Amino acid sequence: MSENVTLRERAARYLGDAARGVRQAPVEVAATLTVTIAFSYALEAGSDAMAAWTEIAVACLLIAAVAWTGTLLHAMGAWSATRRWVVSLAGALVLAAYALFIADFDYVAERWRAVLLVAAAVSWLVAVPAFAGPRQNAVERMRRIDGRILLRVIGAGLYGIALFAGLALALRAIDVLFELDLRSEIYGHVWGWISFALVPWVVLGGLRDYVRPIDQGSAVAGVAQRIALFLVPPLLAVYYVILYAYVARIFLTQEIPKNLVSPLVLAAGGLAALGLLLFDPRPAARGVGRWLRIAPALFLPLAPLGAWALLLRTGQYGLTEFRLIRLIAIVVLALLGVAATIQLVRRRPFTLHAAPLALAVAALLFAVGPWSVLALSKASQRDRLLDALAALDIPADDAGWQSAAPDSAPRIVDAGVYDQIRGSARYLATHHGADALPPVLERYARNYDSRWRDYAADLRLQPDRDIVTGSVIRFAAMPMTEAFPVRAGTAWRIGWSPGPEGPYDAPSDAATSVRIVPLDSVRLVMHADGRRVQADLGRLIATIPPEPARRPDSEMLRVQDALVPLTDTTGVEHGQLLVWHLMVQSDSTGTRIGRLEGLLVLYDSTGATPRNE
Repeated sequence: MSENVTLRERAARYLGDAARGVRQAPVEVAATLTVTIAFSYALEAGSDAMAAWTEIAVACLLIAAVAWTGTLLHAMGAWSATRRWVVSLAGALVLAAYALFIADFDYVAERWRAVLLVAAAVSWLVAVPAFAGPRQNAVERMRRIDGRILLRVIGAGLYGIALFAGLALALRAIDVLFELDLRSEIYGHVWGWISFALVPWVVLGGLRDYVRPIDQGSAVAGVAQRIALFLVPPLLAVYYVILYAYVARIFLTQEIPKNLVSPLVLAAGGLAALGLLLFDPRPAARGVGRWLRIAPALFLPLAPLGAWALLLRTGQYGLTEFRLIRLIAIVVLALLGVAATIQLVRRRPFTLHAAPLALAVAALLFAVGPWSVLALSKASQRDRLLDALAALDIPADDAGWQSAAPDSAPRIVDAGVYDQIRGSARYLATHHGADALPPVLERYARNYDSRWRDYAADLRLQPDRDIVTGSVIRFAAMPMTEAFPVRAGTAWRIGWSPGPEGPYDAPSDAATSVRIVPLDSVRLVMHADGRRVQADLGRLIATIPPEPARRPDSEMLRVQDALVPLTDTTGVEHGQLLVWHLMVQSDSTGTRIGRLEGLLVLYDSTGATPRNE
């Protein structure tokens, strides 16, 4: 495609490119259609379907990446048509099996596996053009073709945004003028078909433009590179200055590296790699080019700093998927930095296509198999959990064991061990499922939302001192069909949660408002109609089962429990509080109200009665 065209002409060609993309890349188009249709279905079906759509979208993206590898290499003359189709269909079958039998994003670990697979796919696609011709110009070929694809993605994305904005305004005008009362989901459908179908087809349709001879330059690419010149090197310099200054601070103060260090090191390494890919400075380069060539060598002292910051936390909290991924990324970038430094010393051009290839291989290796980040983090957290159980002589394989009878006082244990059991068990259940827990704890994770459980409390344990490491949240609500008796009086609908009062909690009309302030963690003072009453919700909270309720359902409140008396300081009852929704938070420091909704009823002044406790 000629570069001497206006933006309007290029936008007009996009529709033709979309049709061409359907013909040139049918497997990729089928994947985008699957994603788009599933998205429209999920919009209508609700949030649960949207979670399933995410699994479908990841699998289809990976299928499209494998197919695009064959499409691009075939168009460049490196693969035969037979090889292209064999690889595309084999990849589709393998990844369909992944979607059906492995991908389950209810578990956090599987989401991290998906992140690694997508990262591997993207990195691989960046490197692919380098393998479609002679080695001597592999780097230039990769940079040229990737640049053309990136510019097409940006242009098609902007076109899609403009098209959606125009269609959304048109739909709104039709809705208002003809009083059609269009459902809001229609805008989501339009956005989905533009984003997941039309825009990818436009990108696929640019295949001929991508594979044209690499010696044909691009005015647009030149402008983009000049813009990047004023962005990437200055940012890289800023990150290096910050990190080297922090290294000096560590040497002077002997402080432990903060948790923010590893993201900064990764950002510096990523910017260095991006700068080299964008500009490919030659050995004789001067100015910014020379600075970019020494950037990998300057990164090498920073890599141990980032790894140290991560390993310190590993000793405290064990391995997690996110911590492992960051550590692996730092190691890969450090190895690439070593290779680049050797080429710098030998005054050789950088083999830049090795960088995305190395990242792709590392991401794929650590996404699958017994050496994956999932397996390593699971083993680390399970070992820590088993050690904590053994420290308390709790038999991990005894599914019926409990430290104390249900009607007796909990067993007092060291707070650190208590927190380790709770944290590791919750991590394993949330990230890997109930099967990852030892039998003594697995029973508690079945049929419940494991994110909110306190597994140490389930074993009838209690810490010997206060520890604040997150809370267990419980919900309770009154059935919609429940009838309840109330005495004559005045009623207010109320809603309260800790924190600053808002418009819902404090109506603007002071004469008819209800003001609520906490007396302690489970008692509230309410000011209404010139009277001051208090409600003790401790007895109601005690009726909510200790295990958290299943989502989205919550425990059902009984009327006799949900009607809380409102008394003054002398114990005289002045009304009732009907609680129809209650959320409480519990941790090692105690239990407190997180959210309350209900109906406040104050009796007529003659109806007050003494309350005998």
